[in-house]
Amino acid sequence: MKEPGVKREYLFDNLKFILITLVVVGHIMTSLRSIYVGKFLYLFIYFFHMPAMIFISGYFSKKSIVDGKLVKNKIFNYLLIYAIFQFILMIIGEGGFSIYCAKLGLWYLQLLIAYQLIMPVITRVKPKYLMVISILLCLLVGFDDYAKHTASLSRILVFLPIYLTGYYLNKDHINKMRENQIFKIIALLLFVGLGFFIVKFMTNFDFKYDMLYGKDSYDSMGVSNLLGVFIRSSWLFISILLILGLITLVPSKKTFYSKFGSRTLQVYLLHLILIILLRQNNIFKMLLEYNDFYVIIGSVIGGILITFILSLKVFSYPFDFLMNLKFNKLLIDKDS
Repeated sequence: MKEPGVKREYLFDNLKFILITLVVVGHIMTSLRSIYVGKFLYLFIYFFHMPAMIFISGYFSKKSIVDGKLVKNKIFNYLLIYAIFQFILMIIGEGGFSIYCAKLGLWYLQLLIAYQLIMPVITRVKPKYLMVISILLCLLVGFDDYAKHTASLSRILVFLPIYLTGYYLNKDHINKMRENQIFKIIALLLFVGLGFFIVKFMTNFDFKYDMLYGKDSYDSMGVSNLLGVFIRSSWLFISILLILGLITLVPSKKTFYSKFGSRTLQVYLLHLILIILLRQNNIFKMLLEYNDFYVIIGSVIGGILITFILSLKVFSYPFDFLMNLKFNKLLIDKDS
């Protein structure tokens, strides 16, 4: 959704479309992990795609705050959309209705709501202290077996350092990274290295890839607290490097898919319904009966096509309406 008089940042439009495509493809690969390449793609994508989405949310959250106050209050809009889709997913068979227990990928909306709520605090605390606090919370929440059951509290804390990194990064930082060719080479090496790491290790033994979800405690994943802290801190560091690397590689000029980068919310929410329906009708199980190579190629192409289709303008109207709803009557007017 483009605001009047606002110049699009094509770098982030391009980045958001690439990431939402990875989200769709990643959810498809979740059901095809029994295929070697399917598991590889699943692990590769899940290592950084949602952290990168959260990073971007943090980057653009700067526009929501002026003088420590929310000027673009989207909390009620996100709450309304969250409630609507919780109800829709219940209707199509994803369990009973719940306000705080997010279904499937709706935890992302809970994060956006939580981060909006704490934005005034974020603007008042010095960055170096808040980053240290957020990293400690990210690591310590892994000791708590109950955090994942409380409105995505675990994920809120685990991804907080990534959100803050996006918030503190500015356009000058990004331009300096992109202008340095060494950063591009390092970025390519990082992604190649991740691919080799997955091939060498993650697909050959029982890697605790649940760590990539950010919701489980160390104990529930079957690792000691010490090992859990090591794995989570390593993942946090590497994922931030991958996000920064991706930013240096994505084109910054207008492309044929740039216009779809402003419509990622509709793709994110609508594809959840599609994935559920495909699972309920055993489509993925049927696919597993065919040649692995063609299944993976077809699924990747299918994921890209789904992203393009759900990005069409026709699907944006209800989301534009919901996101543009004003809730001023619910707020206190301090000038009155």
